[in-house]
Amino acid sequence: MKRTTLVLSSILFLATSSFAKDEPPPRLKLVCFALPADKASERAAALFNQRLRDAFSSASGHELIDTKAFLYRGDRDPRMNDQHQARSMAQEGQEALDVMEMEDGIAKLLKAKEKYQKSVGRFGDGKEYVNLMLQIGAAQILAGKVDDAAMIFQEAAMFDPEVQMDPAKYTPAMLDVLERGRVFAASQPLCAGQVKSVPDAAEVYRNGVFVGVSPLAFRNVPEGTQYLRVEKDGYLPWGEQVEFQAMGEEYYQAKLDKASRLKAFQALLKDKILEDMNESPPPFPIVRLGEFFEAKRLVLLKVKQEGLEIKVDFLFIELDPRRKLHFHSGDTFRLNPDHNLILNSELFQKQVDKYFKDQAKQLFH
Repeated sequence: MKRTTLVLSSILFLATSSFAKDEPPPRLKLVCFALPADKASERAAALFNQRLRDAFSSASGHELIDTKAFLYRGDRDPRMNDQHQARSMAQEGQEALDVMEMEDGIAKLLKAKEKYQKSVGRFGDGKEYVNLMLQIGAAQILAGKVDDAAMIFQEAAMFDPEVQMDPAKYTPAMLDVLERGRVFAASQPLCAGQVKSVPDAAEVYRNGVFVGVSPLAFRNVPEGTQYLRVEKDGYLPWGEQVEFQAMGEEYYQAKLDKASRLKAFQALLKDKILEDMNESPPPFPIVRLGEFFEAKRLVLLKVKQEGLEIKVDFLFIELDPRRKLHFHSGDTFRLNPDHNLILNSELFQKQVDKYFKDQAKQLFH
């Protein structure tokens, strides 16, 4: 009996050991920057910075550090309280609906929606907000308030024209009301507007989707409520719920508050960080930037714009041990206003996205 027990224990040990060996290695923390070579290159660098991080956010074996959140970590922001309260109210509302307390549940969900609207700069891509609106609309239909549900679903479709509801979870009537909301959103007249920021060369998002860098001119924005968010490394995000009108052009000014770690971050950038990028091992100013963000690896781009031409130097390093993993220089992008190939255009962003996807494929696969 003892021998049998020992054998079973040994088999179990070997099995668990083999499982442990099959576990994937820990992901390496990665930090990414596209920095301007000079003042004239700031907007181009801001665009490359955002697209770089978006492309490398799913880099195999790596965990991308959220540099903006790192720099304002611990800073007081009342919008975070609004967001926490919104989530709590949404949970309470769902619990009320689960026991068929429809009026109470809907009222709590609507209060949660109001709290989310106060935290615009903090609700990211807005998926939680859209899902909440779908939840409210579905509950209103069950309560016989179809007109109210139609309004909520229109709002959801205005925020995300591709919003979907799972047919396995929602009734055909709910799906039909949402489809009518999408038709309504798509039929709205188109508007124009401009967003400027202090400081400039900041990332601009509309309804959770990146649209370009400031100063930014909007075109073809549906009339009605839109949610703007403006972000930049070293600053708290700015956000506002705004109204676009078809008969005029809207102007918005985003003033970003400084994060507590901005000065320390700026000091690192002043340390001749873009000089001698091809040295091996990497220069200490570059290494210190990565270490400040507690990273294991760093991607650094030098972006220089001269007229309609943008040149990029690309560096990928490991911090400990200090070694260069990859470097190349002189990658060139050309703008062409005659073909709408301008900095904030979707066409140019697609070119930049392809470049970074090719780099990621080469480095991480």
